Amino acid sequence: MTGGVADVAVSKNAAPRGPLRIRPSVVLTKSEAFAACQVLADADRCLVRAGLLGEADALCDLFELLEARMAAVDR
Repeated sequence: MTGGVADVAVSKNAAPRGPLRIRPSVVLTKSEAFAACQVLADADRCLVRAGLLGEADALCDLFELLEARMAAVDR
């Protein structure tokens, strides 16, 4: 990881055509962050119902990380 920008633009309908360099931090809008949390929660419930508890735990860990990073701290 070099901390640069992506080598290629990626759309919903196109596969990446080359290596993707990931930025050291990512900025999401509030709406995008909440949508990501919703998708993680929905997928977690599906995995639990399917009996895939290890996978569900991994998604739960990711959800909790995202939630912790989004939490506002008043100073």
